[in-house]
Amino acid sequence: MKAEKTQGAELADRFFELLGLGRSDAVDGLLADEVEFQVIGRLGIVPMAGAYQGRKAVLGYLRSFLNENNLVDTTDQFHLEDDEDDREFHRVSSHVNIVSDVRSTGRRYDLEFLYKWELNDALDKVRNLTLYYSTWHLTEAFMKGGDDLVTDRRGRRGFFRC
Repeated sequence: MKAEKTQGAELADRFFELLGLGRSDAVDGLLADEVEFQVIGRLGIVPMAGAYQGRKAVLGYLRSFLNENNLVDTTDQFHLEDDEDDREFHRVSSHVNIVSDVRSTGRRYDLEFLYKWELNDALDKVRNLTLYYSTWHLTEAFMKGGDDLVTDRRGRRGFFRC
């Protein structure tokens, strides 16, 4: 029997559904006015790394991301939720697989990302979002041209290229 999804998991699913459709404009309704978004990675090394403050900046990031990438597939693998003080779930961690072609190089990446969400008290808006990913693989896809597929399929040696 499958557990019923909470509002937090449903909000994360909707975010990725809209992103997969290339609808950064529609994500606007899911963001709190003072939303904060952090893309973890070294500036100048990891594409688009940094902190984005406020709805306008986050939507700008999403538009830039979609302009740079041609999303092939976005799959929510699972969500983990934290019910601090036995209240509703205000924090969600999402494990997501994204397959995308980088428009400038033609390289494809197939990577698993971790998103950490913090929702508002009404559980209908994102007030904080942090993105973690395999920085080496994503940087390779953005920096070097070619037709290679960059992937994170795991073997005994961890990450490798196909």
